[in-house]
Amino acid sequence: MLHRITGRAVKCGPSAISAIAGAPTHEAAGIIRRLFDRPSVNGVFMDELAAAHEELGWAPDYAVRHPNYRNRRYARREEV
Repeated sequence: MLHRITGRAVKCGPSAISAIAGAPTHEAAGIIRRLFDRPSVNGVFMDELAAAHEELGWAPDYAVRHPNYRNRRYARREEV
């Protein structure tokens, strides 16, 4: 089930986090800015989305990411 999107940051990245985790968009944008040292958040990469969801209690298995960014957290499936 998706949550109602609430908050002041109405860009697509924070809105996606809000819809899935139920957090306000401005809180989601704040998490991305804090974790990835970004001055502003319009959209998010898949690994940033995964990291934000973990901060909000939704732990993903992995997220697909461009090969150049494989060293970032959640950028590839970890071997079990």
